[in-house]
Amino acid sequence: MLRADPHAWLRRAETTVRRWWRSGSTRLQLRRQLIVLSLPMALAILTLAAMLATVLFTGRNVVENYSRHDTAALRSDLDTLGRFNILEPHKLPFAQGDLAVLEGRLDDAETSFREALSAREACPTRINLELVVETQGDLAAARGDIDTAEQRYTSARDTVRGAGGSCFAGNDDPDRDRRHIREDAEPRLGAKIDSLHQRRHQPPPPPAPGEPTPQPGESASPTTTPLVTTAIPAPPPDASGPPPTTAPKPAPVPGTGPDSPPVFGPSGGTENTAGGGSEALNDIDPDRLPTGGGAKKPGHALGAGNGDPLEDLQQALRDSNAIGGNRE
Repeated sequence: MLRADPHAWLRRAETTVRRWWRSGSTRLQLRRQLIVLSLPMALAILTLAAMLATVLFTGRNVVENYSRHDTAALRSDLDTLGRFNILEPHKLPFAQGDLAVLEGRLDDAETSFREALSAREACPTRINLELVVETQGDLAAARGDIDTAEQRYTSARDTVRGAGGSCFAGNDDPDRDRRHIREDAEPRLGAKIDSLHQRRHQPPPPPAPGEPTPQPGESASPTTTPLVTTAIPAPPPDASGPPPTTAPKPAPVPGTGPDSPPVFGPSGGTENTAGGGSEALNDIDPDRLPTGGGAKKPGHALGAGNGDPLEDLQQALRDSNAIGGNRE
């Protein structure tokens, strides 16, 4: 039983390509060959250009995301750089060190900055490495680990001394604070190391009162805090006992004592009559301000005294409009 050749279409395609490749004049055939042979190189160039554009765009995003402390976006940018950054491999560990600093992973940051520094000597990389190692020393000194702190400070100082040019001393950083930090790096580290030496040779603090002083050769044993007796206060006097013999003095009338402050009120602390008040201050003016001046304060009464309702109303209106020195 005869069967169709499954590769017939492939043979026909090959025959067509050969016929096209050899057709035409010699110049046309040469031009066609040059185009076909240059296609791989053109594709490689286009791929390289796309990679460079991706790295450039991602590098700008790294700077922006670092300034915003966006660790998630920065980690995504670093993954992109890890796939496409083949021309400047030292920038990837530098950016990884920045991410580790933002996340508080100082050991990983130190490893990344040392890797970037070994790939290419750069002043920013050395500065970041010094700051990270110095911070590790500060943390060790804060928790009392003097040996680790001294080792970290010494390593940071070696990083500063290994820098060339004006990376630290004599730098021209436009930021004033950053310029001072870089300028004072080696003296600052030296001062910290000297401070650790003083703490190392400082005698231990004296024992607290009541604690036994350990004798030479005795093993240090945990000390116990002595019990302190607390004095119980005396009980309050019995409320059911006899009352005090001296009677309490009555409270003085406001405004009557020699040193008592003035009394604010309609009557000035004393009874006012329709003919005038006392020398106390009066606060019945329209602005609720004390009446000033040495003149007599206007008195205030509910009635004129003769029982006439009309005169009582007029007197009340005059009292409500009084301002101390002039009233209608």
